[in-house]
Amino acid sequence: MIGMRATLRQRRSAIASRFQNWTKCHDKRPAGIRSDADSEWSENMRKQGILTIFCAVSALIILTVVEAPNTAAHETDNWSVKKKLDGEPIEKKDKFKKAEDVSGIDCDRREGFPRLCMIIDDEARHAQFVEMEDGKLTARKRVPLFQDVEEGEQHEFDGEGVAYSDGSFYIIGSHGYPRDRKRKLDAVRHAEDIAKRIAATSHVIRIDVPKKKNLPVVTRSSGLKKVIRAQPELNRFFERRLENNGLTIEGVAIRSDQIYVGFRAPHLDDGRAVVLSTRLSSLFNNGDDDTEIHLLRLGNGQGIRDLTRYNDGFLVLSGPTDDSPGSYSVYWWSGEGTHVRFLKSLAGIVGDDPMRRPEAIVALDDSLYGLRALILFDGKEEGMPTPVEMPAP
Repeated sequence: MIGMRATLRQRRSAIASRFQNWTKCHDKRPAGIRSDADSEWSENMRKQGILTIFCAVSALIILTVVEAPNTAAHETDNWSVKKKLDGEPIEKKDKFKKAEDVSGIDCDRREGFPRLCMIIDDEARHAQFVEMEDGKLTARKRVPLFQDVEEGEQHEFDGEGVAYSDGSFYIIGSHGYPRDRKRKLDAVRHAEDIAKRIAATSHVIRIDVPKKKNLPVVTRSSGLKKVIRAQPELNRFFERRLENNGLTIEGVAIRSDQIYVGFRAPHLDDGRAVVLSTRLSSLFNNGDDDTEIHLLRLGNGQGIRDLTRYNDGFLVLSGPTDDSPGSYSVYWWSGEGTHVRFLKSLAGIVGDDPMRRPEAIVALDDSLYGLRALILFDGKEEGMPTPVEMPAP
């Protein structure tokens, strides 16, 4: 909010200056007007009236220009990324490609800068701390997620979402069938390998933010898979390929002790996308789950690409359930019921670029237009962080 408040002050100062100039203009009488010249009073008043109208219209134009939020400019100014966001590993030990598959972000605070954030790349087996300032992300330390697993037993985690709550970040895996665009996996011949890959991604991982220079504590839970399996609406979509409407998680957010899980697929009848909520403590402390299924009407073929907290509810980033081109939008959801409120289409930002797929969203602050959020893209180097303005819900 600090940067935004400074901008608002600058705009208000500009408006006040223009208004002051209008007032001076209004008070300025045409040359030759004198109150003791009764015979010229009518003509002079006519001239003054014309001048007043001119000044008022000019001031109105200036105010409109100053007040109007220049959203087009904001949405083309991508944020810079300092240091390096690391993606999938390369052959040399401890060497990584630049992240090109960013799939989740969240931060330790909802307003103000700087913030401590965490980013996940779905091709990496680590998460990465990031410092966020207004207009800039700076990459910090990586956090290995499966350091205790022997290299020969490692499978792709497919981390898809990040949420923050009460001193910890939570990373969620897709819980889905392995991506196999070339159809190399046979359901019968490779059944054991497929099962291992699904098990590898079926985790929610808690990362406790370290104090001072201590190492972060990483705790994994596989309990969400059992919770999902118990839901009739979802169980039949387990172990299906994504292109066959198979179950895939891509969004996560936390409110109080409830974790909200957004599904890219399956999409159900009548254009409904699925959010599952359950107690966070049930995944890590064996408490009661108190699970609920929420069906959001996002439209046919639309699933959830990310969730993030905003005020008392959530921003929902929607997109195609499969890999075909489609529309991306942002909605607001209260966390109850099926109704969502449309906020913005991202068509003007995605354009015709098939590799610019919005995958992660985090709210930044209030703007003159309403709400400013940061979007990151799967398929673009280091996520191409892009600020976007939209009406506040």
